[in-house]
Amino acid sequence: MQAKVRRYYVVVRGQVQDAGYRKRIESAAELFNIRGFPWNNGDGSVKIICEGLEDSLNRFLEDINIKEELPSGILVESLEKKEISIEFPLPPKFARLKTEGITDISRKLDIGTDRLNGIEANTGAMAVALGSIDSKLDKLDKLDKLDKLDKLDKLDKLDTLPERIAEAIK
Repeated sequence: MQAKVRRYYVVVRGQVQDAGYRKRIESAAELFNIRGFPWNNGDGSVKIICEGLEDSLNRFLEDINIKEELPSGILVESLEKKEISIEFPLPPKFARLKTEGITDISRKLDIGTDRLNGIEANTGAMAVALGSIDSKLDKLDKLDKLDKLDKLDKLDKLDTLPERIAEAIK
């Protein structure tokens, strides 16, 4: 029995834009030998046309249906698939459609700027915290030096103790 080739139209919703999700889709497609393409949709979803052997397609869809948030922020809330029978040529390899218009590029630049500002703010806060720690370490160092001087003074007094006892006995 020969495995059947299927073609799906898939809509993925969640935290799937601006997090590297399409790259994740492309990697999974290569792994499972899937043809097609993903693109960002204006409503925040990612849409996919994909084609492959049924078992491979199912494993591919399972792999990209990320239900636990990844460090990059990717989290799939829903994945809907619909089999399509329309015949049209697909690229030999899975390839991303470039859908970024000027507004999408501007939105991504705004996101990048916000992230950089957050890093700058965190760096400033870290510098203040490090300055405070440095100041406290200086104080501890001074206290340690005073403690050592106090101990030396006590040792000097112990060294002269026999002489002072002898003088007090006279």
